[in-house]
Amino acid sequence: MLNNAANFSNADYFNGSATATGSVVTLPANRYFSCDIQLSVAQSGAGTATASVQYNTSGGTFSPADNSIVARIQAVGLLGVSSANADTVTLAGYTGSDGATLDFTLSGTGSCVINGVLQ
Repeated sequence: MLNNAANFSNADYFNGSATATGSVVTLPANRYFSCDIQLSVAQSGAGTATASVQYNTSGGTFSPADNSIVARIQAVGLLGVSSANADTVTLAGYTGSDGATLDFTLSGTGSCVINGVLQ
């Protein structure tokens, strides 16, 4: 459905970004969606930086499951060494009767960008 160009004439596009923990995108109820989630993290010195995106919803039939971690990356730094990591994940699903949010959680330094389409 989402890869058929004929269906995009009535599509709604969405995007959001974050550099701190919080909700990035709110998706309306009863909609199919597809999106790319771009994550990056950096760690300077000893420690671990982690970034993740969680899918949250509460109503009716939905996919993926509520509270699912749908994207995650880590960068592990050593004493005197900087480390970085970046990745893009594609996600598709259905928001259910109450809609959904894509929420970003960050420990360390990083960012999140989400771009997608609703049908």
